[in-house]
Amino acid sequence: MKHLATRVQWCGPAHEPSVEEMAEREKFRSDHTYEMKPRFPDPEMQNSATTTTRRWVALLSILFILSATAPAAAKSPKYINGTVSRVVDGDTIVVDDGKAKHKIRLFNIDCPENELKGRWKEQPYALEATAFAKKFTGKREVTVIVCGRDRYGRTLGEVIVKGRSLNRELVRAGLAHRSRYTPRDKDIARLEAKARKAKRGLWADDNPVTPYDHRHGVKAAATTAGQRP
Repeated sequence: MKHLATRVQWCGPAHEPSVEEMAEREKFRSDHTYEMKPRFPDPEMQNSATTTTRRWVALLSILFILSATAPAAAKSPKYINGTVSRVVDGDTIVVDDGKAKHKIRLFNIDCPENELKGRWKEQPYALEATAFAKKFTGKREVTVIVCGRDRYGRTLGEVIVKGRSLNRELVRAGLAHRSRYTPRDKDIARLEAKARKAKRGLWADDNPVTPYDHRHGVKAAATTAGQRP
């Protein structure tokens, strides 16, 4: 690699220089000339650095490929086994596993709201949803497939009784909406569509208000024979 030379320019007066000035300028240039040396004056050092860089790139590439292709560790589903000690409303129950009582919010569905004093009135079919949940569980042994927790600290889950899902049976009976908070479940969507078409439960009303809208002050747009004040 050739050395690059940079010469500092003379910044003297702008007139025709004399012989003495020319000699002085030449001496100034020779005294203030410097060289830009290459980063690797030794070719072997440059080759060594290049080889090391290539090795690191190859190692990182291998690690990336291994991490991408390695099978993800399977997460075992969590369960709660116990008896239903209380039905709070259509989509909330309490399960006692012998060690603790767990408040379970049924995952992926939303039942009509019971009255909450100072907040909202009871929705149509709220009592029917609660009665359905009580009859379905009947203080029996249940298995809760845990799906997480909500912002109130309740356990989100699907409640299984003798191989049947309380969540899905409430939707099938027309006593629950699909929840707007949780991911779309195609089976629950199918059950809701069939209940709506058959006008079962809350779908007997022309325009049933969702529990979400009811909690936010939206009122029913129309009253039908199936809707009660």
